[in-house]
Formats: sequence, C-alpha cells, structure tokens
Amino acid sequence: MAERSITVCDVCGESAVETVGIRVGGRALNKDLCRTHLQDLVSNTRAPKRGRPRVLAAASSPTRRRAGRTRARKSAAARTTTAKRPRRRITDPVTLQKRRAALAKAREALAAKRAARKAG
Repeated sequence: MAERSITVCDVCGESAVETVGIRVGGRALNKDLCRTHLQDLVSNTRAPKRGRPRVLAAASSPTRRRAGRTRARKSAAARTTTAKRPRRRITDPVTLQKRRAALAKAREALAAKRAARKAG
C-alpha cells in the first residue's frame, strides 16, 4: 500500500508549490506556499551579496558560546599587528655554540657562491 503526502499552503490551504526557508532572529523556519503567495513573497526582493554577512553591533544578539571552543580570541590590536616579537637572548652555551657554527657555515657557503659567480 502506497501513501502520498500533499503539502498545502500555510496561508490559504491550497496545494503548495514550494517550501521557502526563512531565517529570523537566528532561527531557521520553513513555510509551504502556493503560487500566488510565493509571488507575493518574492516581489520586491533582492539577491544576497556574496561573502559573509556584515554583523551590525546594534542588531546583534548576545552570542552563545559554541561547544568545543577553548581558545581565547585575540584582541583587535593583536590581530592587526604584523610586527614580530623580538627574540630572547640565547643564554645556553651549547645552543649558542651551535648557533654560531651554523652562522659561520652559512657565511662560508655564501662567500664560496660569490667567488664562483665572480670567477665565472
């Protein structure tokens, strides 16, 4: 035995042509509409702009904390600055020796590269 479900317009009760999704106050709602009420709804509408919607400070509702989010957000000043923090001084003698050896090796390689270019 087969069953058939018929959707009806939520406004007038005629057979519905389309189900429309509406977002109001952070809630997602669906409404079944017939042809005439769908035309009434669609008239004088515009297409949404691409990208993320701008959030207005006055229109925003209090934000709820999402589950699983543990990191604290950076302040606006911390997000916009691109300057690096200064490095701390190397105080460990072993690390300092390794660093100096690596820099000397890099200088020697650069000098050899420049000499080869000058000779060639």
